[in-house]
Amino acid sequence: FQWVGPVSRTFWNLFGFVDTGWSDMAFDTLLRDARIGVLMGSAREGYLRDRGAKQLVMVPREELLLPMMMA
Repeated sequence: FQWVGPVSRTFWNLFGFVDTGWSDMAFDTLLRDARIGVLMGSAREGYLRDRGAKQLVMVPREELLLPMMMA
């Protein structure tokens, strides 16, 4: 058995409010300073933790992301 390589590629996006100014900041700054909402136990959670995200807001269901971030 041999691996042929990646069979798919996933792109993730970060969304923020216009008035926060996050779009002009480096990814490392976002990981340090921004509250980032993520689905609990998802691959995104692991990805962000591995890269040093400091303020993850984890929710059990995706439809709770916006209400939790607004709180």
